[in-house]
Amino acid sequence: MKIFVHLAIATVFCGGISGAQLVAQDFSIVQTCETRSIFGTIPVDGFEPSDASWDADSQLLYVVDDNGRLASIPGYHLREAIQDSFTQHPRNQGVLLSDLPGSKDVKIWSITHGMDLEGCAVDHEFPDLVYLGVENPAEILAFNVTAGAIQHRYAVDAYFVDDPTLFTSRGNELKKHKKNRQKKGKDKARNTGLESLAFYPSLTPGAAPRLLVGRQSDSNVFVFDLVADRSSVKFVGSVNPPGPGRDLSAISVFLGKVYFVFDKEFEAISVPVRQFEAAIKPPKRLVLGESNPEKYEKDKPEWVVQRYEFDIRGQEGFAFAYSSFACALGSKGCSGIGETPVVYAIDPPRKPKLEKDILVGSFSQLQQCWRV
Repeated sequence: MKIFVHLAIATVFCGGISGAQLVAQDFSIVQTCETRSIFGTIPVDGFEPSDASWDADSQLLYVVDDNGRLASIPGYHLREAIQDSFTQHPRNQGVLLSDLPGSKDVKIWSITHGMDLEGCAVDHEFPDLVYLGVENPAEILAFNVTAGAIQHRYAVDAYFVDDPTLFTSRGNELKKHKKNRQKKGKDKARNTGLESLAFYPSLTPGAAPRLLVGRQSDSNVFVFDLVADRSSVKFVGSVNPPGPGRDLSAISVFLGKVYFVFDKEFEAISVPVRQFEAAIKPPKRLVLGESNPEKYEKDKPEWVVQRYEFDIRGQEGFAFAYSSFACALGSKGCSGIGETPVVYAIDPPRKPKLEKDILVGSFSQLQQCWRV
């Protein structure tokens, strides 16, 4: 079955080859990446996938959209996607199972109409809780899928604006970000706020699990500890991961690595979780003028980085549908690694008009979909 992807203007520096004008291409011609669409399982129109997260206990894929909705898709849709057990769906030029249009076992929650949800993360210890990231002003909603209600709200916008640890070798992002916010106004500073969420259990027994909260504009990642009853979060610090340093669109954790997707740059990277932890800069009470970017440059970690390139524009969400939560931090107790479904939530730019999608491939195909 032919799958279509979209090639965008890009330059591949390692080979010195320039990409072509944005056009649709036959996937089999471009590369050997095998993916199938499950977008047709969504039973509502106008769904704009912006992030995805996997619940290993209930075997459900959660996907949020830009209009304040959350969808849960049963895992067998993903497994059958891997097995290519689909029929053509005319509405969105994707493919799905026989229950058309949309699958009756896919559940939709309307959290708040028009709310721009850009992040999604399942709590491994409280699977009823799905954390939803609001772009602007930055906020995290702890949504209870059993009760169908928001259980807690974490206001994190103040950290996005005022965190004094965000001085990097790229310049004083804090002053730049504040200036942009003041110029555009808080409600108009779009596409610079919260863009991605990820959860991972504690590396140390008894320690608190953590939420990683990504900011799109400069790719800074804010780290929060979740308190035991999930009533609040505690700010731990921030990390400026390696990579392009802008347009961070998704974060995911699998087999002891943290994956970061930079959509506009057609690039993704992975780094070891333990190295990410060691790179967290704790919050400091500093005066702006006392920042020393040169000192930070000397203290920057020597990252062990795996870099990837891809062709599909609009990768707003990325998730691994692993067999158990243990797979997040390592391979011990993790079965069927090669056949683990990998989910790509696609919400491309409006111009030129490209198709929104939710694509599924296997982990064994990752390096064909994302070239190293």
